[in-house]
Amino acid sequence: MIRDGIIRDLLKCANEISVTSIDEKRALLIEASLSIRWASNLISLSGIQVRETDIADGIDEFVTALEFRYNDETSDIMLEATGAIRLLRLMLGLKQERLDQSDQ
Repeated sequence: MIRDGIIRDLLKCANEISVTSIDEKRALLIEASLSIRWASNLISLSGIQVRETDIADGIDEFVTALEFRYNDETSDIMLEATGAIRLLRLMLGLKQERLDQSDQ
């Protein structure tokens, strides 16, 4: 399932990468990977081929050595995950999440 707010959280973390703990980064990337896999599998049931599972594989590989990654690499993969989740939400017909916090 794709949690409402994951895109906002990924963007916030990517922009504040140096002040976010390794554990927070890891948890967010794992959640993003699971969301991408879930949505990709659901879409593939309709017969549509999606390449976003490759992104999830890349995230999983990246997370295994997160402690040794540069902040800009981590930020880049978070932004890539954000793009994949946005596309998958669109393909599933889910309402796109609002990125400003004033609507809450």
